[in-house]
Amino acid sequence: MSSSDEPENSSGGSPQAEAELGVTSTKTASTSRKKRRHESEHSDDIRSRDTSTADESLPGAKRVKKETGGDGEPLALPGYRQSQKFWYPDGNVVIILGDVGFKLYASRLSHHFTTLPLPQPPQDGAEDGAADTPARCEIESRVTPEQFETLLKYLEFPFEYPIHDAPRDTVIELIHTSQSLGCTHALRQALVRLGALTQSEDPPPPDAHAYPDYRTAIEMISIARKHDVPSLLKPAFYELLRSTAFWDLVDREGRKAVSLRQGDLLRMLIARMELGKAWRALYRNPVWKQSKKDRRKCTCSVTGDSESASDSEEARVRRVQAWRAMFPEGVLDDPDPIMCAGQLRTRFVRDKTGWCDVCLEREESVWIAARRRWWRQLDGWLGLEPRTSD
Repeated sequence: MSSSDEPENSSGGSPQAEAELGVTSTKTASTSRKKRRHESEHSDDIRSRDTSTADESLPGAKRVKKETGGDGEPLALPGYRQSQKFWYPDGNVVIILGDVGFKLYASRLSHHFTTLPLPQPPQDGAEDGAADTPARCEIESRVTPEQFETLLKYLEFPFEYPIHDAPRDTVIELIHTSQSLGCTHALRQALVRLGALTQSEDPPPPDAHAYPDYRTAIEMISIARKHDVPSLLKPAFYELLRSTAFWDLVDREGRKAVSLRQGDLLRMLIARMELGKAWRALYRNPVWKQSKKDRRKCTCSVTGDSESASDSEEARVRRVQAWRAMFPEGVLDDPDPIMCAGQLRTRFVRDKTGWCDVCLEREESVWIAARRRWWRQLDGWLGLEPRTSD
């Protein structure tokens, strides 16, 4: 057969070359398909990870990325859940407090917290994958995750949330958190703010409490002494004086159960005794004092005496008896006479019960003067630095 009769090769080469070309084409197509599949998976992975944003309630908050599963739900991280407000995607330290993790920046934390045992973040020259894994620090503390978030808010956004403008309850929380975690800068600012909010010259309103419970008051006494803020001592001791739970604990378990000096307890016992005596004298001996400027006449009907007989000694005795009978049983055992002396017309004589406004106003002025006097006397009874004002 001549060369013209042989079938023409489409590749223009030998059968061996044709076979090699077929193998090469197959490999090229396979490689292209793998590359396209890899790029598609990479794009899907990026989209699946960027599924959430930072808490928009915080100004300047960073975008937060969370790993998600195929159904778009966040993947559960072992041992903790991510903070919704403080989980920075490029953070290099995870602080675990309770069941919440906070992904933060180690440099900022070391600047704010002087005693927090922070781990060293991974270095760039670490083993493969180590630099992408943030260091973890699990903290055992009385501080709750919510309290830590509050402190972080004031540290991370000081212009939007200045401590010197924080409300009283928040300041007390900041003091507790910063003291527990060693954030001295925030602690100093919070103490200054609380000192400015603390009015110790006059007694607090009858229904107001300086601290939420006696444990917080004890903590404030320790902090006030450690950082030399004497203006915080009196309100804290007053909260202990009026706390039934505190005195019940002392009766059951003794001084060691409340972490106070023995001298503090002795002085508080003296103050309780003196306040009790003053309260009994005020309650049992109403004055109804008439001033030179107030010439209004009494129109009380509690004794049924005629106007001509109302000034007699017998009428006065009946009035005192009627006055004492108006108060509930056990009122003399109230642990807070300073509060009681501010509640004459809101707690004890709300429906007047036959007493006229003239007599009630006169007696109320005596009670208000008494509670102010007792408040000043607390300085001496508690062994605190005396005030210069009268």
